[in-house]
Amino acid sequence: MREIEFKAKRVDNGKWVYGDLIHGVNHKAGKMYILPILGGVISMSGCDPLDGHEVIPETVCQWTGLLDENGVKIYEGDMLEFSDGQKSVVRWMQGGLTCQADFGDYDYTNIGWAIEILGGCEIKGNIHDKAQQKQALIDMMRGDKELGLYDE
Repeated sequence: MREIEFKAKRVDNGKWVYGDLIHGVNHKAGKMYILPILGGVISMSGCDPLDGHEVIPETVCQWTGLLDENGVKIYEGDMLEFSDGQKSVVRWMQGGLTCQADFGDYDYTNIGWAIEILGGCEIKGNIHDKAQQKQALIDMMRGDKELGLYDE
């Protein structure tokens, strides 16, 4: 069975939390939670044992099932730099996790295929991190659009 994992920023402190995604119901409808799983065991340290940590819904990112060249898990929203110097952001699009880069006739492709064709990648940040947002704005002001953060 494949491992399914999410990460998101906690409402209470803005830090990343990793684990299972839970959607709130009844009086918690509209809220999202991450229940931390460490080594296959639920880790209830500092969180509600039924819900987990409440997270900011806009920051929820799904793990792609892939690792970068340093062995770090690649999530939706991660900013990547490929071995050939191209930069891209992992995003959910057209039914799968994709990235944008120069692939000849295609602008977007499956993230796994991109890593294989471009010879590996390294995570440079995530679009939900403040420092990354600031740099993206600076790049946009300079006219540097290679990250494609604001393209839909």
